[in-house]
Amino acid sequence: MASPTPAGPPALPLMFAPLPLPLNQLLCLEVNTFNHRVAGFTELTLVAPVNSLGQPVGEVVEVGLHALGLNIRQVLVNGTPVKFQIAPHFLREGQNTPPTAEESELASTQEIADQVYYEYWKQLNASARSNLVFAIPPPQVKEEEMSGAPVEKDPVTLGSSKTTQKKVVVRVDYDVHEPECGARFSGDYFFTHGEVVGGRGWFPCVDLSTSRCTFQLRIIVPASHTAVASGMPCSVPELTPCGNKRMYSYNIVAPCPASSLALAVGPFVAWPDESPKCPTVTHFAPPDLLEPLAATVKCFHVAWGLYSDFLETDFPYPSLQQVFLHGLGSPCCFQSRVSCILASTGLLVPDSCLGAGVEARVKL
Repeated sequence: MASPTPAGPPALPLMFAPLPLPLNQLLCLEVNTFNHRVAGFTELTLVAPVNSLGQPVGEVVEVGLHALGLNIRQVLVNGTPVKFQIAPHFLREGQNTPPTAEESELASTQEIADQVYYEYWKQLNASARSNLVFAIPPPQVKEEEMSGAPVEKDPVTLGSSKTTQKKVVVRVDYDVHEPECGARFSGDYFFTHGEVVGGRGWFPCVDLSTSRCTFQLRIIVPASHTAVASGMPCSVPELTPCGNKRMYSYNIVAPCPASSLALAVGPFVAWPDESPKCPTVTHFAPPDLLEPLAATVKCFHVAWGLYSDFLETDFPYPSLQQVFLHGLGSPCCFQSRVSCILASTGLLVPDSCLGAGVEARVKL
C-alpha cells in the first residue's frame, strides 16, 4: 500500500538541520519476529527551536531527527502532514582508502596516531548530525490573538529561566526490516544492542547522550511472546482485538537518552525474585533454560542487598528486568540499561554443574 504524499512547505534541501529539544517521546511499535520487521510510530513532544535560532515566529523552522536505515512513511507536525527528506548519514559516507603497505612503512607512528585521532574526531562529530529533515510550519494566528485579547502561552522551563516557546508534537510513521544498528533479530527473538548511538537504528529520535526525555513504550508482539523493556510496567499485558497479539506498556519517568533504552522480545519464561529485598525484580530467559535461570538468580538478592548497604542507597528505578538471551554477543556479554539488563545465556549456570549438584545430593 502506497503511503500518502506528504503536504506542507516546499521540498527541503538535503542538509543537516538543527536538533530540537525533546521533552517526552511515545513509542508505539509492533515487533514481528517471523518476518523480522518493526513497524509503528513515534510521537515526540518538542520545544520549537524558534527563539534559540533567532528566527521570527512567522517563518518555517527546519529541524531534524536521527533515523538510520528507517523507512519513513509520514511525518506530522501538530497533526498536519509535512514534507521531509532523508539526508546522507555519516555511517554511509565514503570511507577513506586504506594506506598501502609502502605508505604504511613510510608513515611515522605519530602520523598514524594523528590520522586515527582525526578519523575518530570526524566520526564523533558527524554522529551528531540529523538526517531526517523536516519543517515546523509557522503557528496559525488564532482569533483571540487577532482581536488583541490576552492569550496564555505554555511556558517551558529551560535551565533556570522560563521561556514562552510553545510545545510541538511531531509524529513519525515508519518501519524497518533488519535494523542496521542498535538492535537485531535472532531467530524468534528481537533485542537491542546497547550501542552508544544505537537508538536511531530502530526508532526516530534525538540520539545524543546529552539529549534526555521521558518515554512511554507500547510494544505489540505475538500472543506467544513477551516484550521486556526499560521502565516500569504500567499495566497488565492486553490482548489486541484480533486476539493473536498482546500489547505491553512501560513508562520511564526519569529523563534518559534514547540509546539507553533496552527492549527484548521473544518467547520468554519469567522468574520473579522471591526475596523480600527484591520485590520488583524479574528475571527472564528462553523456556528451555528455566532450571539454569532459577539456579543462577537464586542468590541475586544477596548481591542486591550488599550493594544497597555498601552504597547506603536504594535502587534508583521502581523496577528491574533482567533478560538472558542467545546470540547477544560473547558468552560473557552483559549490557546494563535503564532499569533493564540484557545478558548472555553463557552467564547462566551450565547443565554440567546442575547435574553434578543433583548427583552430590543423591550421594549425601
